[in-house]
Amino acid sequence: MPTQARQARLAFVGCGAHATRTLYPALTQTPSIDLVAVCDLKEGLARDAARRFGARQWYTDLGKMLSEEEPEGVLVCGPPQMHYEVGLEVVRRGVPLFVEKPSALNADLARELAQAAQEHGTWGQVAFMKRHAVAYRIATHIVEQPQFGPVSLIQADFTQGPYPAHWGVEPPAFAFLTGQVVHIFDLIRHFGGDVAEVHARYVERSPQQFAFAVSVLFASGAVGLLNLNSLDAKEPWRDIGEHLAVSGLERVVTVDDMLYVRLEGHTEWFQAPGLDIGKAYYGWQPTGPPARKTEELLGYQPEIAHFAECVLAGKPGLPTLWDGAAALDITAAVWESVQQGGSVAVRGT
Repeated sequence: MPTQARQARLAFVGCGAHATRTLYPALTQTPSIDLVAVCDLKEGLARDAARRFGARQWYTDLGKMLSEEEPEGVLVCGPPQMHYEVGLEVVRRGVPLFVEKPSALNADLARELAQAAQEHGTWGQVAFMKRHAVAYRIATHIVEQPQFGPVSLIQADFTQGPYPAHWGVEPPAFAFLTGQVVHIFDLIRHFGGDVAEVHARYVERSPQQFAFAVSVLFASGAVGLLNLNSLDAKEPWRDIGEHLAVSGLERVVTVDDMLYVRLEGHTEWFQAPGLDIGKAYYGWQPTGPPARKTEELLGYQPEIAHFAECVLAGKPGLPTLWDGAAALDITAAVWESVQQGGSVAVRGT
């Protein structure tokens, strides 16, 4: 009989709504993981998560779990204050960390967490799952091809309904940048590299309904345009719209709602008398039967599988804790630009 491949012995801290709706189901779809324990301050949540998702043990004490189970990696999901505090305890034990975004409430704390991991000979991965989503992985492959040309322009739209303040972050517009749009900031870095400068303008129709229009200058010299708003829908968490376009040279790839990819190139369709059809485009969308599971399409399962694979291989996962800090640096610069007016340099570039 064939021998079973070794599994990564992982523990999970946090058994709240987001974790149990998205991350735990993705984890159970990953054969390379042995979930040795879960932990939550609320005993009922820890017990329930262990039962539902097959953990061997449950705990309410983080230190006790880490000492008794000695996991090879730890996943953390909760509010950003918890990400930072629990994350520090994990990396200071030299254990690889997977942390939901944002990795901290601000870039300084996120950078401190990344530095702590480095000083203790370990690493961390931030759950910017969009990088691992199928559509964005296809777009990444396209952009990396030599014939695509240099990335010259990135356009991104992220829209939803009214955005509430949460995690104690005020006002809601800043919470929106920190807790939601930070995904987009990581995406534009992923495709365009470090951001050197931003110039943001802002309009507010109510404390929870607002819009940012952001001009971006990348360190490479490429430019970008961002439309980030909570005006376009009524429901904040259900009716989300997302569009990303990356322009090279004579080619542009677009991703819509994390599901549809379109590549336009310079290739012409055939020429026929009296009929000029014009350039071709190639499209991809999920198809069945059956269509891929949501956790895979949106990147939740691939990001967790990537973490487990990196734990087993002894190499850092992507995006790193440093990437988490860099995305929050853009958050801070956009907010500063709104407050002061004019262009603002992004820290670290």
